[in-house]
Amino acid sequence: MRLAQAAASDTPHIAVPAAALLTKKLVQARTPDRLRNVGKGGRKLGVRYNVVHGDDQSQALVYVTGPFQLIERGTRPHPIPKLKNSGRSRAANPMLGPAFGGVNTKKILSTPYGPRRTVWHPGTEGQHPFEKGVAEAVAVIPNVHDQILMAQLRAIF
Repeated sequence: MRLAQAAASDTPHIAVPAAALLTKKLVQARTPDRLRNVGKGGRKLGVRYNVVHGDDQSQALVYVTGPFQLIERGTRPHPIPKLKNSGRSRAANPMLGPAFGGVNTKKILSTPYGPRRTVWHPGTEGQHPFEKGVAEAVAVIPNVHDQILMAQLRAIF
């Protein structure tokens, strides 16, 4: 009987990392490996988790890495201006961009619809892969806890 009590008290310490791994896999299944058009060759999107074990309880924090906010929440409509020195090499001055006052509206952008000084981006809708993956995991996590407890009790009895 003492072994059963010990197994029941150890179950959260074993179930929490398993639940965090399950959440990670469910979120990763909904996202691409890389986000296109961000940096050279796309930026990597990842899901990680940390587990903290206490005396009587364990906690896990599941979080995302990379520019995940662009696909989770979407973007607002915004203008895309022509950048200064965009025709020159990067070595000329890499700090010239809209954040540093490096916008030149006198130059024109070539677009499929003809030359334009600025292009209007309509924005994007968020796909919410993290939100949907966590919601799916929350429904399955009690089953993971029960399965681990039953496996421990079968090993004892």
